[in-house]
Amino acid sequence: MNRIALLAATALVFIPTTGQIAVADKFYEGRSIDFIIGGNPGAGYDAYARMLMRHLGRHIEGSPTFVARNMPGAGGSIASAWLANVAPRDGSTIGAIYPGAIVNPLLQPDRKFNYDPVKFHYLGSADATVSVCATYHTSPVKTYEDARRINAIIGGSPGAPAEYAFLHQRAGGLKFNIVPGYKGTTDILLAMERGEVDGFCGISWSSLNTQRPDWIRDGKFNYIAHDSVEPDAELTKLGAPNSLDLIKDPLDRAAAELIFSQKVFGRPYVAPPGTPENRVAILRSAFTATMKDAAFLAEAKKARLIIVPTPGARMEELIGRAYGAPKEVVARATQLIAQ
Repeated sequence: MNRIALLAATALVFIPTTGQIAVADKFYEGRSIDFIIGGNPGAGYDAYARMLMRHLGRHIEGSPTFVARNMPGAGGSIASAWLANVAPRDGSTIGAIYPGAIVNPLLQPDRKFNYDPVKFHYLGSADATVSVCATYHTSPVKTYEDARRINAIIGGSPGAPAEYAFLHQRAGGLKFNIVPGYKGTTDILLAMERGEVDGFCGISWSSLNTQRPDWIRDGKFNYIAHDSVEPDAELTKLGAPNSLDLIKDPLDRAAAELIFSQKVFGRPYVAPPGTPENRVAILRSAFTATMKDAAFLAEAKKARLIIVPTPGARMEELIGRAYGAPKEVVARATQLIAQ
């Protein structure tokens, strides 16, 4: 069974069969819910969140409306800190944050984070992502081995695109000249098209399918590698090897595996710490029902957005496991993604 099929099967074990949860709470009648999106408008995380909010209200008693508020910056940490410290704690606000915002407080101990990821209430994740390291078709760097011999200019932005480029530079010995100043994935892809950079790392495969399906169709990417705990069948078929198979040092491999483990919860949605348990239950039930909603799945298919859900309880288990990793592995992971 390939990685996606296995994750989907695992996720279904945890998804309840009911739609609206049977909790006597009229809180959402006639209300709107603020949906804080930790990414830029038009990017992959924004596309997923806005699609989710178009369907989520149907599965909440009272059918509340949703209002999107983009709050990009610092790899999702700005939105995460706002959700933890400023947002109402009554169930009227939820957020779409980055996986990096969940694990970075673990992997960047010298940086101050104004929130504790363990204290969020996790509603679920819409996709178990795989990230890609790729160059534009005009680049002389076309394979991982090429990147070990030939210099390549790699565009980076806060979060995974910069961090994963440094990881491959350090653990894989790739000759990357990393330019980390781009705002997001859209800007990096435009820079590739203009010839400013050769390529990128750390952009999710689902985002590429959303933002550049024509480039995928027309063969405009050289797939250097893909990042996930288990090999992805589709990307392997396209010629992108799994990064863990290319990293030779055992400690580096264990550290990279810790970093890649966040891919299982690639599109995470949270409620602020302190949100009442019954409203967390309502929001979780609505999320899991939406993941099976025919209209939602039809829209996702049309938009080329991959849906491999992970329930909130499973996310909390995985996050707890990551925060319990051996100190030497955490320390090396920290070194690999440092900028």
